Amino acid sequence: MSDAGRAFRDGMARVCHSVWIVAVGTGTEASGMTATAVMSVTDAPPTLAVCVNESASIAPLCSPGACISLSLVSAGAESTAIAFATRDHPDRRIAAPWWDTTPEGFPVLSDAVVVFTGRIENSQKVGTHRLLLMTVAATSLGEGKSVLTHGARRFQAFEPVS
Repeated sequence: MSDAGRAFRDGMARVCHSVWIVAVGTGTEASGMTATAVMSVTDAPPTLAVCVNESASIAPLCSPGACISLSLVSAGAESTAIAFATRDHPDRRIAAPWWDTTPEGFPVLSDAVVVFTGRIENSQKVGTHRLLLMTVAATSLGEGKSVLTHGARRFQAFEPVS
């Protein structure tokens, strides 16, 4: 990695991000990963963007038209985020007890702060990653939970200021 690449990584490690679980596919063809590179694009039509490393276990499933869900991880669920961030047993992640399945077949995190489900509209290769654009078909709001964040290379709970 170049000096500029290392400096960029170190700089981005200082930024606080929300922690998400991205799941792509349905049924036995589903896989998931932890992500922090998620952002809203527009609300007409509702669209989100997420970055996926080309070496991630879900990368082969990330094609236009594929089912995708983004689950915002709640504070206290660090073990879930870590399980999806490691390369150990990617085939077992979706089968774990913290998952539910929507009537449409989307795997979603059962105790998420919010869940967006939809389809991948576009996939663009950018360096070592894929930039996915997701058209949101449904939004499910969880019960007033705090959000898990990641910054300074550690997890933290985000508590809203009253």
